[in-house]
Amino acid sequence: MEHDDRKYGQGAGRRSAGQDSTSHAGVPGRTTLTGALPPVQLKTDSAVQRSAAAPTTAAMPPVGLIQRAFGRTSLDSGAAQDIAAHGVSGSGQALPFRDRIQASFGRHDVSGVQAHMGGSAHEASTALGAHGYATGNAVAFAGSPDLHTAAHEAAHVVQQRAGIHLKDGLGQVGDAHERHADAVADAVVRGESAEPLLDRYGGGGGGGGVQFSLVSNTPVAGAGTFTINMITVPAAAPGANAGLDGFLQFTPVAGAQNANTIAFWQIAKVTTVPATPGGPTADLHPGTLPAAQGQRGALGQPGLMTADDPAHGVTGGFFNDVHHTGSPAGPHAPGTALSPRYNFEPTPAGQAGLAGAQAGPRGGVGGVFGQTPNGATPGFKRSDNPSDIRSAAMYDTPGFSGNADFEFESVARGEDTQVDYGTIHWGFGTRAGAVVSEHSFVTPGSSATFANAMDRHRDFYVHEPVVIYFGFDHDDVTAAEDIKIANLAGYLGRNPAVQMTLDGFADQIGNAAYNVNLSQRRVNNVRTAILTHFPAVAVAANPVVAGGGHGISTAATDATSEQPGGTGDQPGGSAAVGADQSREANRQFNRRVTITFSHPAGTGPAAPGGVGNPAPAPAGGGGGGP
Repeated sequence: MEHDDRKYGQGAGRRSAGQDSTSHAGVPGRTTLTGALPPVQLKTDSAVQRSAAAPTTAAMPPVGLIQRAFGRTSLDSGAAQDIAAHGVSGSGQALPFRDRIQASFGRHDVSGVQAHMGGSAHEASTALGAHGYATGNAVAFAGSPDLHTAAHEAAHVVQQRAGIHLKDGLGQVGDAHERHADAVADAVVRGESAEPLLDRYGGGGGGGGVQFSLVSNTPVAGAGTFTINMITVPAAAPGANAGLDGFLQFTPVAGAQNANTIAFWQIAKVTTVPATPGGPTADLHPGTLPAAQGQRGALGQPGLMTADDPAHGVTGGFFNDVHHTGSPAGPHAPGTALSPRYNFEPTPAGQAGLAGAQAGPRGGVGGVFGQTPNGATPGFKRSDNPSDIRSAAMYDTPGFSGNADFEFESVARGEDTQVDYGTIHWGFGTRAGAVVSEHSFVTPGSSATFANAMDRHRDFYVHEPVVIYFGFDHDDVTAAEDIKIANLAGYLGRNPAVQMTLDGFADQIGNAAYNVNLSQRRVNNVRTAILTHFPAVAVAANPVVAGGGHGISTAATDATSEQPGGTGDQPGGSAAVGADQSREANRQFNRRVTITFSHPAGTGPAAPGGVGNPAPAPAGGGGGGP
């Protein structure tokens, strides 16, 4: 995500291919977290509705951030913090399962964590709708916790040492810190080391805001390895940007599902930090996402930002991190096309962004992954042969000259097969020119928030092409490929006037006339499948448009700006083998029907009704505002 000077208003920097970025003032539209107070993070049942009144605790000092495991509350931040303080008052005891947790946590010391169970801890946890919670160096449990719950709360203690910040001082359902704590607890229960996971929140000796590089390799079973290589970049001078700089990479493994194009799709959330604890914060709109486009709202409303929807696991304030402004797709007119793929490039030579006056990023100089360092290098996994496996990578340099919190979900997605191999969750904060609370972890698949953000992108622009594959010399739509068509239900329901064009292709085996006929039969069968699922699309301006069969194609493995060429980059790979069009690994992706979508003029999503809470943009000048 381009959050350096070019995106937030000072200079030049990362841009999408062939496009100039512009700077726009940020528009507050949200309230979030507490600032200086320590967090309160709770472990609760998501089905619990917390509505209990707060006990009288006027004489008790407030605690800060509350991290629960994990539910919802109708209490305001102050009442919740008073309740949490009541639950950890008095002397505590050693953390349950301390020895097992410490063995897994390694250098992250939990010997001083004070645990509270029963009595006031039970009352507080119940009032908060929580099985347990963490605040500062204390944890509270409604009863005797199991190992997973105890380890989850201990992970929150480590997070809080690193200086995390939470919305209104309260952890939120499904936020990055909760998912990280669950991943840590899972490792503890499995008897594995959780130290690498905890290292992503900083050093193990305590103290907040430790600056460090995010460098890790994390395997996801059956998918591949996710690599993050980011360095922290403090502000070089007052008013300059601070942030992160480097690469993300995904390398598929043998046995992973095949895909002809694997690329990173990234969603981002950037919020201001309140001047005083508990004060208002706002969504920050980067220069590539004007505030007019970046409204929050439910699906069917035209803004590009997600809205909080705890019932469906959606966190508000995330948007698809692509170059919205200046795109030839015309983002100011909903209904035009813009690929959801991450599309920023490194700082051009001679322009000073976070990466400095150099073409390559500081976190991956010279193409750390053996690829030309550009913004989004797609990969593929065409078979288990190393020649048919190429890693996907992306470069990012998020930063800001003011105080802000950044969260990202970077998903390695098989664009043609609709497979989400996994997600790198990462983020950090900027405080007075320093980088704080850097963190990253990996989960399989993708989140409900990611899916919602992509649906909003499709509604605002248009759905990306959908590819239906066929067996050799077959024209039938298999059950697995038919799922891709069925998955269009939500999109077509919100955009009933969308037009679809179908283009069919065959591989190079057989003569030209036969393959034209075969590709046309494939088009006909895809059209039949669409009308079987969605009979209504047959009415009103004939939304299903026949494209026709085009016969032989070799384009699936031809190198283009949107598609990687046939060259694997794994040990033992061969460029000649990877590009050989006579091989089934390559021919299979030419047997396809591509569905492309277009929105007739004036058929974009409905106008929003009272979405967001915009406020005047912060005073700026010289990079003071986003």
